[in-house]
Amino acid sequence: MIKETKVTPDTRWECISCGKCCHKLGNAFNFRLFNGNSDTCVKLNEKNRCGIYTERPLGCKMYPFYPDWEKFKLGKVDFKLGSLKIDSGCSGFGKGQKIVRNERLFKKLNKVSLELKRRIVANPRGKIKELFME
Repeated sequence: MIKETKVTPDTRWECISCGKCCHKLGNAFNFRLFNGNSDTCVKLNEKNRCGIYTERPLGCKMYPFYPDWEKFKLGKVDFKLGSLKIDSGCSGFGKGQKIVRNERLFKKLNKVSLELKRRIVANPRGKIKELFME
């Protein structure tokens, strides 16, 4: 289950490559990459790793981070401190350096937010789930 928590200046996170995200997202969002019989992504390979990593959907690219959904519904896509949320159930939550010091992560999140904004403009009446799964 996803536990959304607001990111603060003290929030720590690092990917520990546990692969739990490839199980949790299916249960939480019922994405098409997850079959009805399992909470596991159908694109995982025999080593339990993403088989489509370079082409994975936007929702997978941004996990465990989320925009503020209330602002998002108003058309504001912002992955900046104050609007950024994280799944505190992620195994990497509380580990590593403080997120605010991770320039590489914020560059990645900025790229994801720009892509999300582009998708909203291209399909303003699209369902939220569809915006994240292309």
